[in-house]
Amino acid sequence: MKKLILIQFLFLINFTSIFCQVESTQKTTINRNTFYFEVGGLSVKPFSINYDRFLFSNGNVYFNSTIGFGFPNKDSKVREYSIPFSFNLTTGFNKKNHFELGIGITYSNSDYKNNKEDIIYGGLKLGYKYQSNKHLFFKAGINIFNRIYIIEDESENDLFQDLHLIGNVFNLSLGYSF
Repeated sequence: MKKLILIQFLFLINFTSIFCQVESTQKTTINRNTFYFEVGGLSVKPFSINYDRFLFSNGNVYFNSTIGFGFPNKDSKVREYSIPFSFNLTTGFNKKNHFELGIGITYSNSDYKNNKEDIIYGGLKLGYKYQSNKHLFFKAGINIFNRIYIIEDESENDLFQDLHLIGNVFNLSLGYSF
């Protein structure tokens, strides 16, 4: 009888420790890749499609980078696009709700009636990010950015000449994480 109780006790301890190990590994997993559609944002254009990649973590903080492709609305008479790129610091590694702080740079190209313009913008962003383990991704925030450099017009290249908000101040994003 004592042997049976001892075997059951050892089985229970072993089963419990296996269950605890499985649960602890599930808490630290995070989806490393995200594709999302954004309205506003650092793209300087009304809409963009972006890719977000988890880089590494340090405790409850993790770092990620984002690259995208911005485009105008359907009725725009200006042929234009942009390529935003940013590095971000995100809090809440083991949670679904995050605070995100980022710094980025955006290349923008537009062509309107043979008037071509290539501009580089620098920007800061901060906001709220929801990223569930079940692939849902949502982001909302504010952006502050400024024209840094006009590629073809050297006369207007006074670095940080007019620090002011330039369009797309707010952003909303919805996407899929995997």
